[in-house]
This record gives sequence, structure tokens and C-alpha cells, in this order.
Amino acid sequence: MTGPVNYHLRIMTIASQPGSDQHSAFRLATSTPDADLDCTLRHVYLKRLHQICQHSDLTSVGFPTADNQSFALDQLYVAANTTTMVDDATPQDERTQLAAIRPGTEKNKRPMSLLEAAAGCPRLVVTGHAGSGKSSFLRHLISGLTHVSSPRSDAERHNFGDILPIYIQARDLSERLLRATQSGTTLRSDSAADILLDQIRDDMLAMDLKTFERPLFQAIESQGCLIAVDGIDEVAAEVREGAVSAVVAFLRRYKPPRLIITCCPHTYTGTDLLSGFQRYDIAPFRTRQIKRFAANWYGLLGVLGRIKSDRIDERIDDFTTAALSTRLRPLAACPSLLAAIGVLHHQRMALSDHHVQVYDSLVNIMLQRCTPAARNGTCDTPSSSETAVCEQHRCRTVIEAIAFEAHRNAQKDPDNAEVGFQRLVGVLEQKQYLGSAESAAAFLRRFDTCGTLFTGVGGFCEHPGPFRCVNIELQHYLAGCHLINGRDCLHQFAALAPQGDYWADVAQYAGEELLYNRRSRPRLLDIAYSLCPTDLSHVINGEHFVLWAARLASLIDRIHIIHDEGHPDGGKVFIMRLCSHLTSLATGTLKPARRTEAGNLLAHIGDPRREVKHVDQMQFCYIPRGSFWMGSDEYIEEKPLHLNKALRYGYWISRFPITNAQFSEFVDSGCYNDTELWPEAVRGGIWTEGGIKGRSDTQPRKGPHRYDSPFDLSNHPVVGLTWYEALAFTRWLTTRWQEASWLPRNLQVKLPSEAEWEKASRGGVNIPHEPVFVTIEKFIQQASRKVEERDNSRTHFRYPWGDHIELNMANYSINNLDATNPVGCFPLGESPYGCEEMSGNVWEWTRNCWGKVWGKTDFKYPYNPVSGGERLDAPKDILRGLRGGSFMDSAGVVRCAFRHRCSPDNISNGIGFRIVIAM
Repeated sequence: MTGPVNYHLRIMTIASQPGSDQHSAFRLATSTPDADLDCTLRHVYLKRLHQICQHSDLTSVGFPTADNQSFALDQLYVAANTTTMVDDATPQDERTQLAAIRPGTEKNKRPMSLLEAAAGCPRLVVTGHAGSGKSSFLRHLISGLTHVSSPRSDAERHNFGDILPIYIQARDLSERLLRATQSGTTLRSDSAADILLDQIRDDMLAMDLKTFERPLFQAIESQGCLIAVDGIDEVAAEVREGAVSAVVAFLRRYKPPRLIITCCPHTYTGTDLLSGFQRYDIAPFRTRQIKRFAANWYGLLGVLGRIKSDRIDERIDDFTTAALSTRLRPLAACPSLLAAIGVLHHQRMALSDHHVQVYDSLVNIMLQRCTPAARNGTCDTPSSSETAVCEQHRCRTVIEAIAFEAHRNAQKDPDNAEVGFQRLVGVLEQKQYLGSAESAAAFLRRFDTCGTLFTGVGGFCEHPGPFRCVNIELQHYLAGCHLINGRDCLHQFAALAPQGDYWADVAQYAGEELLYNRRSRPRLLDIAYSLCPTDLSHVINGEHFVLWAARLASLIDRIHIIHDEGHPDGGKVFIMRLCSHLTSLATGTLKPARRTEAGNLLAHIGDPRREVKHVDQMQFCYIPRGSFWMGSDEYIEEKPLHLNKALRYGYWISRFPITNAQFSEFVDSGCYNDTELWPEAVRGGIWTEGGIKGRSDTQPRKGPHRYDSPFDLSNHPVVGLTWYEALAFTRWLTTRWQEASWLPRNLQVKLPSEAEWEKASRGGVNIPHEPVFVTIEKFIQQASRKVEERDNSRTHFRYPWGDHIELNMANYSINNLDATNPVGCFPLGESPYGCEEMSGNVWEWTRNCWGKVWGKTDFKYPYNPVSGGERLDAPKDILRGLRGGSFMDSAGVVRCAFRHRCSPDNISNGIGFRIVIAM
């Protein structure tokens, strides 16, 4: 206490003298060397530095200026991680307990925190993209080292010691470095260290602490300081090397025990000048960090009186759900974008289901940080507010042009998503943007300092460098907005469509922007119509035109398109033309991912294939009576490979798995309420008057369990249903078709047995000359006809088409589709009878029993149909056979002979079924 007491006594004594005031007394008192006074000045410096590093306001995170309030950085700060993984010191038993709550914590690795990296590394370079939290981390660290925080700061807990922190914003070095360069000063010389010293002196003046300069420099010379240089990439590009030289010269001269530099990763190239430094990259926010930010965000708004305390928990939960949703999770990983999402969530209390509506609001919030009126607090009057809105609108148009240029530039060089300063000036000086090179350059210099949507890579002052977007999805969205700004957007779309995937997301965002934000459905339809000509034979990369047209059209309800009479080639004519093209693509020779996309779009537009949409139009393949080779010598349950002579009857099997559209007719007919369809489920306690309740269902349901798109698309195989539901479906169809006189009374619709399924997949000793297809309406007529047969030379093949598999044959794991596909997308994988997708896509229920033990079947080969293995009334603890493999499985699993099993009351997004008509 001696220092502060002597200090205040000295001020009071001098101030009491005639002609003295408090401020002059402070300056005179601090000009006299004194250990106690130095201690007091150190305390004042640290307190002032703490205030500077902790000061934040709502404007900085996107609130309008009129709503601005100050808060401390640590009220919102969330600890950052690095991309470096380290051993987890948490005891194994504790990790196992945590794993029950947070899956994945049982692993013995975790990301190293950025604070750990700083504590263990005396020479540190922290890299991260704009908005990743580099500066926030450094401010948090520096304020913690001031020892003003209570309770103990993170920095104190990491034992940094009693070190004096010095915080330097690197951009402030630019002007001094430029002057030195112009004067011919050699920045690589030892005198370069004076650049940093001069900047530290200027900072002391700005903090009104000139008197602390002497003790501060003493601390530097005695190696008692931590030097933090924030944003080395923000130094002008032509003198950035000089800034690094100044840091290195300072390091050599004074040898500070700790030195930390931050910069963007594309700026830091591991230059030899910074030898001895260790680099750590900031990792994107993980789920826990996003949740922590949500709690901090609404906790802060509660403290500031922006939300009632009794609603904080509710808003935290809602914000967390929104930020972790599929559409926002990639943005929420960036702290600055997460803050903007927080502003939007608070303002609207809910976030739209449409990407572009959220993106539009986020862009406008972030632009508020860039307009001069907003940053300078001059929006208090109506006229100035109007000026700010106009400025923001112009700014929006300009950054959309920048985004478009950035995306086009990266097409030539995928590793270079930057746009040069002069190139941007050339674009923005056009009349529709800023009108002159001077205005364009001034805009870019100002926009560079914001670092919100686009940031200059090393640009500052009069010499901006190239620009880069902070988030690729926002770049796609903004480029899409630019695409529809001009009158020639139809020509723009036509020019970009042949380039396919690279511009596909941009085009999609353009369409969504027209529909949801600009409310211009006719213009959107005109673009879709123009992309889908009648004849594609002379169109280069015509499939891209069709897919682009379909993506845009899928945004609009089919009925609205059909009734659009504003274009001669639009409306119903367009729908028919588009569906025809999509069907050809989905069942053609494109790559699997492209065929699947075409099929998915077909579901949105309206799949014209009646055999896929309606139960009464489904196609059946004829399987004649006779022997076939069953099993294999690969797995014990498949052994031995043997000639099965038990199928002494012909039967018909559905060409495709049952689709969602077909099963929906069963649901819509009220079949979940019909007790007669569910005798096995009733006995097993699976069916009640409330519906079916499988082992993973929390409530009874009257329809399949619904998975997200694309699993629920109408032309995909139905999944999410138990064996009992597949069985009930067959009973319903039997009654339906017999009552319609389409199905003879001596035949039934059934689930296939394993033998029936494997024969249909592999082929028998005898097969028809050509596959025979029939619908149920023509079944009796076709069934009476004689089918010419021939010997089958491929009875032992591993797959329906042969012994070897490749990605065009089936939807299995190698395709990486990670979902089911619309039926009919893999015609090259058909069986000798014309059955499709018997390998991959979905597992298929059979009527066979497996047994109670998962790893051992009770029904071994040779196959015996009268051994009880086909009992429908077996107890529910008897596993049922599955065949075919799914989109998740390997090549060895999607073989014809592979046998699998599952509990009959279980469901999966990879289990469906097909049906047979037999005795």
C-alpha cells in the first residue's frame, strides 16, 4: 500500500500549490523516479490495458448503433481450441461415464486449447481465418495477465507468472513502415526494432500513460514482458516482410520471454524469418463451444436488460437448436458468424427454414459493421438513417460483385479463392457499382478494415491486398445474388450451366433468393424454362441444363408451375418436358451420384413412372420353376453351395423394392387400424389400437418411421418399418387384388422366402430368353402364356450381373451416397429376370426365420422349406432373415448369397422389402 499512498499524497501536495490543477499535478508527480510510483503506474497501466482489451459493445457484434451498449469481452468469450490433438488426461473410467452422455468422449484424444498452446510455447504464431477469434483470444489472454480479473483468470491458472503484457495491433505499424521504406531505411537492420518501440511509445500516449514509458522500457530490457502482435496479415503487403523483420529484430535485441503473433493462415507461410516459432491453427467451434456461446449470449442479454430473466433458458435452448441445425452449423463454427446468428435470433425470436432468408439477414447484420454511419454512430436522425440504409444497399451490391469475382477466380485455381485489389477496382469502377476507380479503391480500403464478410489478405491503408470471403457458403449465396442482379441473367445462367457442379450451388442460391427474398416467382420460372430445351442432343453438357432447371423448379409447388400460362414453353408443357429428361438421366449412363440426383429431383417435380408410384401399376418379374444354385463356400451360414430343387413352382417378384408412394396407399387406406392384417403383431404385443410400436418406437405409430430427405422421397424404397408392417402390407394387397379380380384365389401376395429371393437375384438353371414383366392388371392374361426358356450359363455368379462389382452396378458403400436411391437408378445391376437393386440400396425382409442367436442360425443349408424356417407365427424373439445389403454395406455383403438377420420388431433407414406372388 506504500506506493499508492505516496502517489496520492504527492498529487495532493502539488495540486494544493497556487496555479496547479489535478491533471498537471498528475504529470508532475509521475515525472519523479520512485519505486513506489513505478508500482502505482504499473497498476494504472494494467488496469487501463485490461479495460481496453475487455471493452466490447453490441454494435461490434451487429446490433444497430441506436441499440448500442458496452459489455466486457469475457461475458461473451468462449475458450478457443487448436486443431492439434493431444492425449486426454481424463481417467478412462470417467471418460466411459461421460460417453453415455456425450458420445465420443471415450476416445483418448482431445483438441489442445489455444491457452494451453500459449502457455507451453514461448514463441507462438496463432493462425485463423477472419472472424475465427484470433484477436478475441489475444485480448482475453492479455486482460487475464493484468491480474485485474476476479476470480483468477485463465491466464493466471496456466502459470504465466508475473509478466508484463504489451499489446500491439499490427495494422498500426503500416504507416510507420511505409515511411521508413520511402526514406530508404533498411528494415532488416537491427534498427528495425525501433519500429516496435516507437509504436509502444505511441500507444502509451494514446493511453495517457507517457509517464509509464520509462518503467515499461525497463521491464522490456530486463526481459519481463510478453509481447503480443495482433494481425500481422493486416500490415500492407509491400511492407509486411518489414513488419516481420521488426518483430524479429525486437526479439533479438530484447529477448522477451514470450512473444505471440496472430495472422491469417494464407498469409503466414512459415517464413524463415520467424524461425523458432511454433504455429497453431484455431479450430472451428465444436458443438460444446456453440452451446457455451448460446448460454453466454443470452446470459449477457439478460444482464443488459434485453430479455426477461424467466425466458433466458428457453431462448438458450432455441438458439442452440437453430445454430446446430444442418443449414446453420457450418456458419456457427465461425465465432463472428455465430455472433451474427445470435443477433438475428434475438431480433426475430426464430430463424427461417430457408437458407437464403437467414443468409440475407446475416449479411445485412454484418454490413452494419461496415457502413460509415453505423460505425461512427451517426444514425440517430431520420436523414442519417436513410443515408446509412442507402450506403448499406450500395455496399451489398458491391460485395455481391466481389463474391462473384472470387468464385470465378477460384474456378481457375481451386487453392486461390482470392481476388486481387486491382482486379476488383476494375470491376467496381463500372457505372452500375461505384462509378470510378477512386471510389472503388476507397470502398475497398474501408471494407478491408471491417473483416466481416470479405477481408483483405494483407491489405491496409493505401495498399490493400487481395480479398477473400470469410465463409464459402456466404460466398456462394452472395455470388448467386449477383447472378440475378442484371437484366442478362438468362444469358448468365446459360453460360454457366455447361460448367456444371462448380456453379451449381451459386445457381441454386440465386433461385432461392428470387423466390424467398425478392418474391419473384415468374422470373425464377423463366430461368428454369430457358434451361430446359425440348431437344438436348445439340446442347453441350445438356444434363447440367436439365439438373439446374429441375433444381430451380423443385423450389415451386408443381401445381403453381402447371397453372403458369405466362410463357409459351412453360407450365404443363415444361413439366412434361422436364420429367422426360429427368427420367432419362435417372435411368441412364451418368455417374451414380448424378443419376440419384436426377431421380431425387424427379420425386420433387412429379415422377411420371406409374410403376413406381402406384401399387396397382407395380411391375413383376417372372421366375420360372426349376432348380438353382444356392449358398456359397464363403461363410459358415452360406455353406454348402448346393443345388436347390425345392422351388417346383413359378412365381412373380416385384421388379423394385416397395416405394414410399406405394406404401402410402396402404397407410392412407387405414390399414394400421385393421386387426385382421396384424395377427402376428397382435400376438407379439407389437400392435395395439394406437398403431405399431417396435422396440425403438417411443409411441405407437400408424405409418413408417420418417427419416429426413432423401429417405422419405416418394420414389425411394420405403424404410423405417418392421417385419410385421411388411407382412401386413402383403395381406392388404392380396385382398385388394383378389377383390378386383386381378389375382386368382389360389395365389397370394407374400414376402419372399430366402430361396425365392436368392433365385430371383442369381438366376436358376433355366431362365426366360428375355425378362418378362407384368402389372397386376394384366397378370391373369400373362400368367396363362407359355414363356420360352433357355439354359443359364451364369448360375454361380456372386452378384446378379456377374462375379465382379463396380460402382455403376449397385448403391453400396463405395458410392458414398450415404442414403437410399430412387428405384431404377442402377439398371446395369439387374438380375437375369430383370429384377433391379437386389444388391445394395436396402436390405429386404424375407419370411424366413433365422433363430434366437445372432451369430448362429437354426436353419442351415442345404435349404429345406419344410423345416419350419418359413413359419409366420414364430415368436417375436426369433430373428428374421434379410437379404441384399444396403447403401451402407461393402462389396462382400451385397452378394446374392449373403445372409443377414434382424429382430422383426426393429427398424432401420436401410431396411425395406419387396414382394412375391406365389402359391
